[in-house]
Amino acid sequence: MTITTINPPPVLALSPFSATFFRLIPLWVSLLFGYALWEAEAVDVAAFSVPAVAPGNPAVDHLFVPEFESRFASTGFHRHVHSSSIAPLPDGGLISVWFAGSREGAEDVNIRASRYDPVAQRWGPEFKLISRETTQRVLQRNIRKLGNPVISLAPDGRLWLFYVSVSMGGWAGSAINAMYSDNGGVDWSAPRRLITSPFLNISTLVRNPPVFHQDGSIGLPIYHEFLGKFAEYLYLSPEGRILDKFRISSGNHSLQPAVVPLGGDSALALLRNAGVEHGRVLATYTRDRGRTWSAGTRTRRWPPSARGMAIFWWRSTILPMVASACPSTRQTKLSRTGARWRCSTRPPNPRSGWSLNFFGRASMTNTPPSPGMPRRRR
Repeated sequence: MTITTINPPPVLALSPFSATFFRLIPLWVSLLFGYALWEAEAVDVAAFSVPAVAPGNPAVDHLFVPEFESRFASTGFHRHVHSSSIAPLPDGGLISVWFAGSREGAEDVNIRASRYDPVAQRWGPEFKLISRETTQRVLQRNIRKLGNPVISLAPDGRLWLFYVSVSMGGWAGSAINAMYSDNGGVDWSAPRRLITSPFLNISTLVRNPPVFHQDGSIGLPIYHEFLGKFAEYLYLSPEGRILDKFRISSGNHSLQPAVVPLGGDSALALLRNAGVEHGRVLATYTRDRGRTWSAGTRTRRWPPSARGMAIFWWRSTILPMVASACPSTRQTKLSRTGARWRCSTRPPNPRSGWSLNFFGRASMTNTPPSPGMPRRRR
């Protein structure tokens, strides 16, 4: 019997020089990125645009008591409606956006919107603002799902929409897209993909609306979910071009930052805590217009079931609104300073002690508040 011997294919032998070269490839890549970072010009970040506060008048202040009404902005019947955002319009109306479909992450999910008529005092019929198919056609890439729209009105009257799209994987494979309207949301630009990450431009998400700087530039709070969970501050030109990106937090425990300016140089950010103490809200602040941020401070006396939040100014006072497991899904949790947490469907009344100085006195100055327990405003 003849036995045929099969010889293994010859192994490609590398010279000592070639072997050393391939072993040093990670070092060459690191040096290349380090050189690019070293040569990058520092971006001059403009001061924050802070809402003007009218001087108080005790004679009429009692007339300005917040009112609360609950209405449906959506008129369609979708199994899943999520992640709503709202913004004022130049004509005095409102526009709200959200994503809706058969379920979160389904291919039939699209970004929908509705406009509030201030004269008729009612929401109009909802409409499709942008779909997965349109996003896929314009960006010329496969799009599996859409989500997390946020909308905001810039000081120059331009309406900005940012939303998330996923081409591969889950939400950790997300990228951010931007659209704008110069006529109050009637006509919109084509969606444009923001390049925010050098690694396949994935795992960058948005959940809360941007803030604006005095020169019209945009500060968009974003977060990262791949091989880590941390928040970042994306600095954009007034035209939506990326100028720089700054790290708000690090590690594997913080998501969905919400930012509110305190003064020209300072701002406060609240972050959802995704770490071992789930439900604890994290707080951090900046003194240099968003370039650097303090180490995250765990807030106290927040409800343990807190999952999402928004913060805004109301008469120079920071008001955090925290979504949580209240008995009714239409309720929102507000903190009453110096008292217990409780469910409330009404905004704070300045005469009942519901205003909150979240970290001491949040006044309209360039000095950020010092960490500490909330104090009651007098």
